[in-house]
Amino acid sequence: MIKINWNKKLSKIGLNKIQFEKKYTDKLLDYDHFTISSRTGRVPVLKDRFGLYDGKSQLELSNLKKTKNKLEDIFFWHYTNKVEMKRFIDHNFRVINNIQESRSLLHSILIMTPDDLHEKVNFLNVPAQVKRSLNIIFNYDRDRKCRIKYAFELLNFKVCIYCNRNYISNYSKNKVKTATFTLDHFHQKDKYPIFSLSLYNLIPSCSVCNTSIKNTQSLNHYNNPHSDSYNFHELARFKLQGSDSVKLISTNVECKKYIRDFKINEIYDIHSTEIKDIINRRRTFNDKQIKNLSEITKISPNKIKSILFGNVIFNQDLDQESLAKLKVDLAKELNLI
Repeated sequence: MIKINWNKKLSKIGLNKIQFEKKYTDKLLDYDHFTISSRTGRVPVLKDRFGLYDGKSQLELSNLKKTKNKLEDIFFWHYTNKVEMKRFIDHNFRVINNIQESRSLLHSILIMTPDDLHEKVNFLNVPAQVKRSLNIIFNYDRDRKCRIKYAFELLNFKVCIYCNRNYISNYSKNKVKTATFTLDHFHQKDKYPIFSLSLYNLIPSCSVCNTSIKNTQSLNHYNNPHSDSYNFHELARFKLQGSDSVKLISTNVECKKYIRDFKINEIYDIHSTEIKDIINRRRTFNDKQIKNLSEITKISPNKIKSILFGNVIFNQDLDQESLAKLKVDLAKELNLI
């Protein structure tokens, strides 16, 4: 429901988009291929997390760790050793001839734009043999999830992008920030595993929207909230229904489907108390009352409105406050803004 405003997000942490994308890709691409497993009193043991070098001795694995330890090595190994994988990459992306080109292609996949992702998935057919390789390389669930979440924690998302109801902010545990959000794959990772780590394929969301409502349904026919052209928040609006209830409506076909698929009106029924409270507050503090308060307190009418109905009705920073879109739309309905 809410557009992801990258410029605003990045300005708060002092980075531009290119700098952030580099931090994101470096954190994934430079992740060690081999892990060191050790127990108290035992010699540390090298383990091959991708299972490419079964049967190799510890000395051989140690030598490989020095030269073939990054994601581009794993990608290039599958590309050169799996015929179907090579055919798939050559046809859908480009030919790669060395490790450097492997890293370059991985980088472009990890930061592929929302519009390019949409174009790719429209004709991308991933054979079963290729999926096996891609699931090894682009495995979100294995242990990269924490590294990806770290990047999104930096951006400080506070409310679910899909429903704008549930808070998904970070909390501190032993002085370490931990996220309460999930990252939904806009284009499903089971169907398109090659994009399971792609930055603009990941939507910060609550577990209700991600698991209970959306689950595995495809969103290919919707616009991606990361996209510059995303405008659901403008095309759909909460409108008063009678004197004390609202309904999210739109004349746009895509928006209507989104409202239906994400059960927006059904899940917003529970917020009738908040809706009635805003409406009753407006009845009490009409324009005349607000003007009187302004004259008595020497505070501007808009500041009075902000105190009564929240700053969000003016700053419209929708991804920072629960029910922000509802509050903004209600403010328009009640002639507050």
